[in-house]
Amino acid sequence: MFNFMKKAESATQEAQASTTQTAFKDIRPLWKALAEERKITKEDIAALCIYRALVKEQGKEGAISRLQRAFKPVTNTVKLENGAAPYGALDSALWLVKRSTFITWLDEEPKQAVLALAKEIKIKDGSIQ
Repeated sequence: MFNFMKKAESATQEAQASTTQTAFKDIRPLWKALAEERKITKEDIAALCIYRALVKEQGKEGAISRLQRAFKPVTNTVKLENGAAPYGALDSALWLVKRSTFITWLDEEPKQAVLALAKEIKIKDGSIQ
């Protein structure tokens, strides 16, 4: 009937929806501070990709999709002939996620979820699995 009643109802519904969601942190201010200091590493980017996939409830497939967009494979034939792995940077980043600055910002439950998913993602035969 009146607009102010609808606004009050929608505000309470939004508040209830936000409290029922998982307890993921808003990391944007911390990420911006890290970017200002120019201290973002490949481990931080890998951890962020995995964390965003968990927040969006996309699971392993979502994390792989985000990691593929963030880490491009080496295609230079000279580098490949000299022993570079196509996804070498991603492989080392997944290995070092536990040492990233980003991981230290997370609470224990999301931290364990990110670390578990990082261990689950493997690089085999030039593809991410």
